[in-house]
Amino acid sequence: MGSTNSEVKMIEYKLSDEVISTIAKQLQMAILTGTDIIDNLRVVRVVESESTKGSLVLSPEYRQIAEDQVEKLMEQAYGVGGAAGMDSQGE
Repeated sequence: MGSTNSEVKMIEYKLSDEVISTIAKQLQMAILTGTDIIDNLRVVRVVESESTKGSLVLSPEYRQIAEDQVEKLMEQAYGVGGAAGMDSQGE
């Protein structure tokens, strides 16, 4: 006979606040850069939390990539808007 769903134990995971925050940031970056949100979300990497079973957190490698992306975007934003803002104040 075939197997039934009751024979397969599925593990449920929930997204940590960190992952949810990253999804929100990726949406914001997609809007700001004009890129497709799907492309931004494809690079997100998660692992199961060692401290909270059943919870997914950002992988250490992705966390560093995400921090670098935000830093680069901020540098670009301040490079364009920041210099103009300083000129208008006479600094």
